[in-house]
Amino acid sequence: MECGEKGHICQRTCHPLSSNVHGKVKCSHTVPFPCPRGDHTLTRECREDPAEIPCKADRKIVCIRCQQLVTGRCFLTDERLMQSCPSKMSFSCGSCRSALQRKCWEEESAVKCTKLIEWGCKACGTKRRRQCHQPESACESLVPFRCMKGGHQGKKRCSSTEQPQCDAPCCAPLACGHPCQGRKCFQDCVSPKDCAQCKEIQKAEAKARRELEKEVRQKVKQNLEAELKVLESHEGGGISLVEGNEAKREEVCLLLKEKSVSSEWSFRLDNVWTVLNRPAERLFIDTKLHLKQPQQPNTYLFASVPSLQEAKSLSLAALPSEEASAPSHDSDRQTPYRFLSGQIDLETHKSSGLFKEQDGRKSAFLVVFEAAVGNVKIMEPLSRREFARKDLVEKRWAFGLRHDSLVWLGAQAGSASERPGESLRSADNSKDARRDVFVLKREPQAMPRYIVEVSRQANPASGFGVPPYWTRSTAVAPTGDGGRRSDTFRGFHLIPVKESDKAVRKALQSALDATPSGFLGKGRDQMVGGRYSRLELACAWRIENRRRWQIFDAERQTVRENCAAVNRTAEGVFRPADINANLVEACKSLPCASTLRQREANEFLLWHGTKKEVLLSLLQQGLNERFNKAAAFGPGTYFAEDAGKSDQYVSAHSSFDPSGAEETILYKECGQKKPEGDVFYIFLCRVLMGVFVSGNSSAFTNQNELQFIPETSPPLRHHCLLAGGGGGFRYREIIQPHGSRIYAEYLIAYQRR
Repeated sequence: MECGEKGHICQRTCHPLSSNVHGKVKCSHTVPFPCPRGDHTLTRECREDPAEIPCKADRKIVCIRCQQLVTGRCFLTDERLMQSCPSKMSFSCGSCRSALQRKCWEEESAVKCTKLIEWGCKACGTKRRRQCHQPESACESLVPFRCMKGGHQGKKRCSSTEQPQCDAPCCAPLACGHPCQGRKCFQDCVSPKDCAQCKEIQKAEAKARRELEKEVRQKVKQNLEAELKVLESHEGGGISLVEGNEAKREEVCLLLKEKSVSSEWSFRLDNVWTVLNRPAERLFIDTKLHLKQPQQPNTYLFASVPSLQEAKSLSLAALPSEEASAPSHDSDRQTPYRFLSGQIDLETHKSSGLFKEQDGRKSAFLVVFEAAVGNVKIMEPLSRREFARKDLVEKRWAFGLRHDSLVWLGAQAGSASERPGESLRSADNSKDARRDVFVLKREPQAMPRYIVEVSRQANPASGFGVPPYWTRSTAVAPTGDGGRRSDTFRGFHLIPVKESDKAVRKALQSALDATPSGFLGKGRDQMVGGRYSRLELACAWRIENRRRWQIFDAERQTVRENCAAVNRTAEGVFRPADINANLVEACKSLPCASTLRQREANEFLLWHGTKKEVLLSLLQQGLNERFNKAAAFGPGTYFAEDAGKSDQYVSAHSSFDPSGAEETILYKECGQKKPEGDVFYIFLCRVLMGVFVSGNSSAFTNQNELQFIPETSPPLRHHCLLAGGGGGFRYREIIQPHGSRIYAEYLIAYQRR
């Protein structure tokens, strides 16, 4: 055979040598060989490898752990043989100290202690059992819990960290004060606008309002009819002018001051004539009886005329005969519309040349009408050219929709006798249109009451007017019913800062950037945290609130006088405020910069953070210091020279409700689109710092007023407190204890980046 062993011969039958059979057949002779691990003799076939044949004889070794003899198969390694050592060793459990046994070769950690031990849940105290080697499992005991939303009692697993679903009926109070109904506690509450009780109350109130309105309308009509009978009982009725007495002059003067919208000029009342026109008065009352809403109070409107003669002609015009003068109340009749102004703008009179030389002085004439506006439709503000292109078709269409008169907010118009296009071509050409134009459906709706002669005088410091850059003098609120009611006045108007107003937007963004980026998002006062390094301008609105401005302007004059008095009696006490130079520089590009009284009254633009929920209240009523009495530096309204400080007190406007009041007024009415993501709101306010004091809450007295200014007689109090800065404070704060010294100039919506 090929194995070469002696005596190993081929065991097959004889075959030819030419075939290579021996190379293919392995040798199968039995061959003995010694065991490599002991003295045993093993056998194998010649073709097999000795290393692959295990020795199955028994052999004994000494266990190196317990020194006992261990018997096992010879082919096993010593380590494997020792693992079959039957010896037992005792040890104590590391947890319960119980006596345990392990095999010689086992580790102590491999032996599981099966002793039952008792343990208590740390949360609920329930006693449980487990084997010693088992970990403490989650407690499955049911424990009572209280629903965080509605306070309902229920049960949950002790180990559960999540609030379980409460299936009790929801009774949480809504923003309107009524309990939520028709929902489970785990579900979101209904929106306040969907509150069933509110809807029922609104229906009842609407019904009561309609009934009351109907009753008032009936009473007004009865009074008007009685008044008309009294007038008709007088034979004839004259048409004349009566020069006004001192009481009448004072009454008319107050009326004109209230309606003035000029800030650079004030007027002097020279002459007043009362118009007595019985035929026109009878026609006026008869016309008011047929208005859609005769119960609406009358208002005073104005017409500018170049001379006294034209004023008399307009006021004392001969009326048609009684038969022809009966007004037609058919809305399709083409009646002569009358265009009158709701305000007086002396700057318009100056630019249009209405001030004429009269007896050595320049004077102008106004005709004051008492107008029965009835049901007013508020039209969209129009520019001069847009207003000139409007024809009477749209106006007649609006009159057909149950309206007695129209008003264009901030439109420009000239004399009462002209059509809109003609008056605009001949009158004011200034860039700001600031007067409201009323269009009366019937000419008898306006009854001439007075002719006044006024002369103008420069008064740049203060007055009854508004800033020259304003575009509205009053703000009329839409009613949501297509403008069919005119008795809802909002009191403020928002002028959106559009994308085209690049200079203003750049100035506002620079003012926001005046805060060091490293301070943003830090501080214990931070209400809404996050990582960001910039406040980015999203939208902005300039605020026009005539009532708040008049209060502020009057107080500004008082502060200026106080500062001047302090300068005279206590030199060095009145000093300029070192407000953030970056903020002051950025605000120089704003339209209001030229009207700030920094030198005379320390008037600066400062920041005040706010929330969406109180926006409309602040826009209408202004900032009120009475809501903040427990602050760090004392009572008052808090302002900052760095927007980052005011950013600590804002809350996010996340969800967008198209029917919400804030969304409607800020975005829908102003043609603004709400940015995606969270939006925050901040006011940029005019603040009168006047004679300020630096310190903390100790500067306040027990009456929530600041201390007296030294060396002043009679004593004057400090106007403002400047607190913080240094000593661990990142920002300084300005505390103003009087809301009359604050005027919100801009509302800014920004995002954190």
